[in-house]
Amino acid sequence: MSEIIPLFAKPLYINQLNLDFDDTIKSYGKFIDSGTGIKTNISQRSESVKILDDEKLSFLKDVLEGELNEFLQNKLKYTNQFKITTSWITKSEKGQSSNYHCHKNSFFSGVLYLKVTPETGEISFEDFNSSAWKCNRKEYNVNNSIEIRIKPKNGMLLIFPSEVHHAILENKSDTIRYTLAFNIIPVGEFGEQDSTLVL
Repeated sequence: MSEIIPLFAKPLYINQLNLDFDDTIKSYGKFIDSGTGIKTNISQRSESVKILDDEKLSFLKDVLEGELNEFLQNKLKYTNQFKITTSWITKSEKGQSSNYHCHKNSFFSGVLYLKVTPETGEISFEDFNSSAWKCNRKEYNVNNSIEIRIKPKNGMLLIFPSEVHHAILENKSDTIRYTLAFNIIPVGEFGEQDSTLVL
């Protein structure tokens, strides 16, 4: 009997949090343009990239760290502790989006949807390491797709490997889309032999 085994699959953690995020949105501070300026409709990010270090948001940091432990320690079975290094709010008005990008100097990254509707823009994950051959498909599935789109919902949390390229698709609604994004690194001792490291 034949089978298909995904080789070195990239794990995407999805959970739904039941919290009120109005206070989080009000804590954002000043927004600046994010990205390289290649596109004129680029989304914005909070000036602060340490949003979760704010004492008013310590409850949310605790919740997210609990989710990190559930995913990385209980599901993926890593023994390290993990630390949120940077965190920021993104803001996308009608017509705005982002370029495809990945996050450097981090292990996993996350996004928490604070205020969205189905039309405020999906997140798209794309495999930029795909084959040079582009064959026709009669249907797409997890084994032959190079792009996966997730439709956002208020309170949805996604955690994914930081090297995975992703983009915010265009906000086609009059609702301003707010998300909280963050990066994660392992801490403590990890590696083995000549590749041991302590952070």
